[in-house]
Amino acid sequence: MLINTRLRIEHERIYYIIRELLGTPKILVKEGQQIMPEDIVARSTINPGFRSINLSKLLNVSPKDIKKYLKIDIGKKIFKDELLAFKQGNLFGGKKFITSPTDAVLESLDEKTGDIKLAFLPQDLNIPAAFYGFVEKIDKLRNKILIKTCATKIFGLTGSGKIREGIIKLLGKEADLLSKNKISDNLAGSIIVGGGLVFEEALMSAISANVSGIITGGINAKDFKALSGGSLTTTPKFGTDIGLSIVVLEGFGSVPIAEDFYSILRQNNGKFALIDGNRSLVIIPSDDKECMLKIKSTHLPLKNLNLAEAKNDPILRELTLGSRVRVIGPNFFGEQGKILSIDKEKTTLPGGFRVFLCLIEAHSRKFKIPVQNIEIIS
Repeated sequence: MLINTRLRIEHERIYYIIRELLGTPKILVKEGQQIMPEDIVARSTINPGFRSINLSKLLNVSPKDIKKYLKIDIGKKIFKDELLAFKQGNLFGGKKFITSPTDAVLESLDEKTGDIKLAFLPQDLNIPAAFYGFVEKIDKLRNKILIKTCATKIFGLTGSGKIREGIIKLLGKEADLLSKNKISDNLAGSIIVGGGLVFEEALMSAISANVSGIITGGINAKDFKALSGGSLTTTPKFGTDIGLSIVVLEGFGSVPIAEDFYSILRQNNGKFALIDGNRSLVIIPSDDKECMLKIKSTHLPLKNLNLAEAKNDPILRELTLGSRVRVIGPNFFGEQGKILSIDKEKTTLPGGFRVFLCLIEAHSRKFKIPVQNIEIIS
């Protein structure tokens, strides 16, 4: 009996990966050079972006009156924790001090909304290799380095956003809901793991806090449409990006992250990773220095500078006793286990459908379910 199989994880395999160099980089490595994670492959100057702050709400004043409370002129530099705006207290409220969250230039003030725009100051950046491996190819025109390395790949169901990098940070358990009150400025540059569902407000807060990416079990369909250009699709897509990369591991709605995914993310909490939302992919470098011998001895055909070596499109595979499966139907959704038996004759369900049932042994129970409601996982 053939059923769908979806690739979910590839452990410690040899791949080509790309290090995208931000800003105007000076590349410090050569083709064929052996590299370690801590090696600096390039130096660059980047413009980190901007942040909007609504002073009208923070000061509780009319947008047209904001200018008289500002303590710095438009176009001037301001440094982290320096006084940005001040409102004198009165009988109905105390003094209000607003300080700058970062080093920046006060770029503009919108007197209709009360929003100010802080443009972050340029930063000098040392770009580490982050992977064990060898520099295979350098593309100076596109500022990319192709590296042969050893890594683990996690294939999500869908996603959105360009390739970004960051440190994995777990913000809760597998089924937790990710709300905006869990997002803070100290998560800038992180890839956060959000649990079973991420809310729209959390997505917007993550963009404002310069979070690199979000890994989630589920997402509401309307929120995903807003991220991905108005379409619901699980096929790779390119060019969609709103300043944040997201990989949805399990599906739409509130869906806990399955244990196979979550155990890897938990083990790598606090470690570097790449997230490619448009390809629904998370790449975690191997931290075993002994992998260098395996990398050196493994031959890979040289490909173009892209990350599409593997796809997570479903394929058909024979369902057998002992197969590892995941439930994708309404009952027991998301549970994983192994096949103990497959009925030889069809059973008539209450709705009149005749189907083959299989017996699954999950972590804490056994249950029967139609084979149409499962997929083989690998």
